[in-house]
Amino acid sequence: PVSLFFEQGDSEPMTPRSLDLSTNGDPIAEFLQTKEGLVLNRAFLKIADRNIRETIIALVKAMAQAESHGVPLGISMAEIAVPLAE
Repeated sequence: PVSLFFEQGDSEPMTPRSLDLSTNGDPIAEFLQTKEGLVLNRAFLKIADRNIRETIIALVKAMAQAESHGVPLGISMAEIAVPLAE
């Protein structure tokens, strides 16, 4: 309902969580509601080159597979020179 947009108090910013949008236990939807999920998706959407996007997807899949097999990836967020921008 339209009233939903006017009932938000001034005490907190309007976010998917503050709107109480149900994710029905969907881990992807839950991730997209986190700060990291929003930052990652906004940055990814700014990449115009399809080949670069596909390369990033392949990289992330490889990293996830390596981690699931106990292979240390050897990098920490502290070692990354450029922080993710919102």
